[in-house]
Amino acid sequence: MLSEDEKQYLYDKVIDPLRVGEPRQVLVGYNAPAELIDRISNSFNTPALFTTEVIRLCIDDRWNHTPCWLLCLFPLFPEEPRSATLKARLANPPAHEGDPARRRVMDGDIPFLNRDTLRSRAVQLGADRAARPILHISGGERSGKSYSYDFLYHLFTSKKVDFVPFRVQFRKDFGLLIGPEQLAKEILMGMGVQVDQLPPSFFGNDTNNVRWLHDLAGRILAKRPVGKRFWIILDNFFGDSLLTETAKFIDALALRIADSAELAQNFRLVLLQFDRTHLSVESRKVDRETISEITDQEVQEAAREIYGRYRGTPDEPLLQGTVTQVLEGMAARKDLALLNERLQALIDSLRN
Repeated sequence: MLSEDEKQYLYDKVIDPLRVGEPRQVLVGYNAPAELIDRISNSFNTPALFTTEVIRLCIDDRWNHTPCWLLCLFPLFPEEPRSATLKARLANPPAHEGDPARRRVMDGDIPFLNRDTLRSRAVQLGADRAARPILHISGGERSGKSYSYDFLYHLFTSKKVDFVPFRVQFRKDFGLLIGPEQLAKEILMGMGVQVDQLPPSFFGNDTNNVRWLHDLAGRILAKRPVGKRFWIILDNFFGDSLLTETAKFIDALALRIADSAELAQNFRLVLLQFDRTHLSVESRKVDRETISEITDQEVQEAAREIYGRYRGTPDEPLLQGTVTQVLEGMAARKDLALLNERLQALIDSLRN
């Protein structure tokens, strides 16, 4: 919604007027929305903290109100060419803003192309009762599997789903260090649980290994903070460096979630490139995505959305020239990392 440079610009313009009096009352005097003012905690008790929080709340709300909340901050300071340009852009939501799941530019100005299967599956998984609470994602090298986390986080911040996503990544050089107990601790920390306050017996194995893994999975899922639901995203847990016991523990997590109506309502397990032969969950409870190559048409639509977001609808010659430049030297469209780098460069050039 705003680049980092634009956030800083708005902060610099808004903080001085808020220093004139009590910041909350200053906003009231400028007829800021009561709902926005009510959301600002009293703990933000300095102009700097207050300004940072009010801008954050406005950005998080995006275009959910008309006019968007960010526009209520502009009357606090004199208009100038840069603020007028920014106001005009904020007054016209991007074409895909109405549905976060369809956008090709995510929150944080991160490009996200293709992945129609994930877009539809993620929304289905965000429902209260998902028939398939496990999602398995596979794809070739540099196909963009890890961007799945960014997309799920984008859906959460856009309030499309209320599941909080967190990711645990497997690094091959740390392979021998990621046993079931360490992975369990990483998942607990992702949920905000204070692991150092748990007794050693919480992770202890006082039975056979199969039963221990099943019980450990149940114990960590039972530590879910009340009122919160989570996407557990396990990234890159595959290959020879992955311990057999860790793979079995991941299977135990999947079984626990898939076989419990309560857990399936509060957890979604997303497995990026995990070997499916390790899963013993019933096939009907596992959804799947195999990432496909990106088409030229998809790149064109992404470029059109990027221009629309920052400069308005482009004419066709400009659009085609941009697409040609982005795809230059890319005979195959498999290298999503490189493609995203080029689209990110386009975004940076247009928003500054």
